[in-house]
Amino acid sequence: MGKWVWRCLEERDSLWSLVLKAKYGQEGGRVCFAEGVGSAWWRNVNSVRVGVGVQDNRWLVDNICRRVGNGRDTLFWLDPWLEECPLQRSFCRLYELAENTSISVADMFEAGWGIGGEEWKWRRRLFAWEEELVLGCIGKLANIFLQVDEVDRWVWKLHSSQSYSVKSVYSYLSASETRISDSFDRKEVPLVTISYYALRYVVSLKISTTYFFSAQCTVGCGS
Repeated sequence: MGKWVWRCLEERDSLWSLVLKAKYGQEGGRVCFAEGVGSAWWRNVNSVRVGVGVQDNRWLVDNICRRVGNGRDTLFWLDPWLEECPLQRSFCRLYELAENTSISVADMFEAGWGIGGEEWKWRRRLFAWEEELVLGCIGKLANIFLQVDEVDRWVWKLHSSQSYSVKSVYSYLSASETRISDSFDRKEVPLVTISYYALRYVVSLKISTTYFFSAQCTVGCGS
């Protein structure tokens, strides 16, 4: 399911992606992710994206970042392009007050993101402490320059190819000792997640997996 989250970002102009955007909406040209809506498959995709049933619930989104080139296809507030964390999170107060939360990095840069820049537009006049936040954000942008001849792209941080791989996910989750939360709802956790941790539990007990799976077939399985 994590692979589908990646594909939604990478293949946003594909036919299936266009269908998803038509059904579930879009923001900045990307399909809108939302929990608890749509088909069972789409709910599972969204559950994996937010880490339902996993202790490190940001294992997926925190390992995807945006490598900015010309900034045309990168959202200034919403994409993890600066210090690998969306400005929506690091400057959440400013995000809540911004007039245009879907503006691209390129448009922000061209309008001027320094002090007095035209695209620093707010829904109301800022308080003094909020103006300090703006100065902090401007400070982080001071040494950022766009590469006009390069396109923006997504990067998967867990693999040298910078592309998503199931093997890298398994290695990461195994190394970090991620486990099922004690308070999860089975209906909300994708079956693949349950199977993964069930198998790990069996291995931790050093029980033969052949015995484990054969033991499940006790009634009406035939020979």
